[in-house]
Formats: sequence, C-alpha cells, structure tokens
Amino acid sequence: MPTKVYTLTETTDRTGYVLAVFADCEQAIEVARSNADHRIRRCIATDEKLFNATVGPATYEAVLLSECEQSRVVIRYRPTGEHDAIAWHISPFDIVEPALRRDQTTMTNPSPANEVVP
Repeated sequence: MPTKVYTLTETTDRTGYVLAVFADCEQAIEVARSNADHRIRRCIATDEKLFNATVGPATYEAVLLSECEQSRVVIRYRPTGEHDAIAWHISPFDIVEPALRRDQTTMTNPSPANEVVP
C-alpha cells in the first residue's frame, strides 16, 4: 500500500526547490506559513528602510489558498491585493514500494532452469 507524503516547495517566477517532505499535511502548511511570516518581517524591514517610515504589520498577510491537496501559501500586499513573487506549495505524493527486478527474483527463487548441474 502506498504511503502519502507532502512536499513543501518554495517557488518564484523563475525557480523552485523542495524545502522538506512531511508525513502530515497540516505540519507542511504550518511550516509554509512560518516561512511566509519570516518573509513578511523582512519585507516590512526593507520597506521601512526604503521609505524611512513605519510600515504597519497589517500591510502584508500570509494567505492559504485551498486546503491540503495542492495547497499554496502566498504573501498578499493588502493595499493593492498583489501577491509576492515567492510562494510555498504543498503537494501530495504517494511512495510506492519498488517492484522486484527480474534478476532479483531469480536469485531469491531459483527455478530449475537456472540451477547449476554438477
């Protein structure tokens, strides 16, 4: 029977890479939200340096789009509703036991045709 796991990938408009693999979808979503919150703090700090003004924490928000099967966490800039270029995707995968190769089955269960005759 296949085992279901959830991969967490971080993607931009150009790249994407796997951050982690989880057995539980909720844990993957929690880590994705945590990464988004960290990015929001960095965006606020950058905006404050750039504009020399205080940026409220409600300027950005982490948004979960859909639940578990093919979930995505994005950062939304509230004044315009635009999404940030970085998103975190949670995708389910089934891990299936590999089938035995033919040469492995003949080694473990030799047939009379493969026996060595003295």
